[in-house]
Amino acid sequence: MYRNWKLLKDILEEASVGNCTVSSNDVNELQHHIKLLHDSGYLNLSNQIKNDSTAQQIIANLNKCSLTMKGYDLLDCMYYKGFEKVIEGLNNLNINGPLDLVVELTQKLIKKDMMNYLCLDES
Repeated sequence: MYRNWKLLKDILEEASVGNCTVSSNDVNELQHHIKLLHDSGYLNLSNQIKNDSTAQQIIANLNKCSLTMKGYDLLDCMYYKGFEKVIEGLNNLNINGPLDLVVELTQKLIKKDMMNYLCLDES
C-alpha cells in the first residue's frame, strides 16, 4: 500500500493535539498508516486497534495516543515548505520513501535553507 502523506500528517496532528480531523473512509488504509507510524517508532499507541474497528473508533483512539520525538520531527518536516519537493523527488524516482529517509532528506533541506538564510557556509 502506498503512503498517503496527507493522512499520515492528519494522524500525527490528531495524536499531538487531539483536535484535527482525520478524514479517511477506508478503515484499512487508516489502520495501515497508524500501524506504520507505530511500528516505525513515530507514534505511541495506548491500546491496540482492533481489526473490526470503525473509522470513528480508530480516530477516537488517536486522542489517547502520543507522538514520540521522532513523530514530532516528522510532523515538523511535514510543515516545512520543502517537504513536498522531497516527496515529489522520491515519487519521480518511483521510491515510496521510507519515513526515516524522508525526515533525513527534509532536514538536510531545512539545514541548507537556514545556512543560506543566516549567510553561513559549511566549512
